[in-house]
Amino acid sequence: MKKIIIKKKVLQEPVQSISIKLIPALEMEEGVEYAGTGCNTVLMLKKKIPYEGEHTGLLAARSTGIECTIVASTLGNEGEVASLWGTTGVLTECPELIDLIKKQHNGVVKLVQIGNKQKFANIKRPVKLDAEGKVIAKKARGDISATTGYGVGTQGHRFGEIMLANKCSPSTRKICVALIREVLIKDYAFEEKKAQALSQSWYSTLYTRKPHIYAKEWK
Repeated sequence: MKKIIIKKKVLQEPVQSISIKLIPALEMEEGVEYAGTGCNTVLMLKKKIPYEGEHTGLLAARSTGIECTIVASTLGNEGEVASLWGTTGVLTECPELIDLIKKQHNGVVKLVQIGNKQKFANIKRPVKLDAEGKVIAKKARGDISATTGYGVGTQGHRFGEIMLANKCSPSTRKICVALIREVLIKDYAFEEKKAQALSQSWYSTLYTRKPHIYAKEWK
């Protein structure tokens, strides 16, 4: 005869009552750290965007925009911006919780850094060989030119000189792009279609990344 075992249900003790201080994001203060209600992020007020519509009271408070900087999270995120409603709750006066989140954050960041080091340590960089199978030594780049902002001998330096020689500006863009395109075809053996796209890309890259050099001619 099969025995029937009856398991007794063990009643769990009720959770101890604790004091939780929750405030709407609208009441956040600058320079103070708060915990998100998910207990996995530490937030700090970045700015408040006042509501300017027709609503009043609770609806106006809800529609007030709150931007917070993520100081730390259990996923390792930091420095990102989180957008909240004005009535979204945040935990305040919870230093132990904030310390725990930061500790978990640092642990995740450390694991990611270790993982990246191991990942890139195992990558073998390809080397170029000549006809005899010997490794071709990399050409040393020249010193950075104060005029163009690129190493002497690089494409960036050469195209930068072309742009500066033609007083690069919105009105001379076509001229500069055409000259760069000509060099790409003649000296770098690019096909016409690819050279056209690449010349425009080079112009935009130099112009936007180093405006203090290439945009000052027309300001």
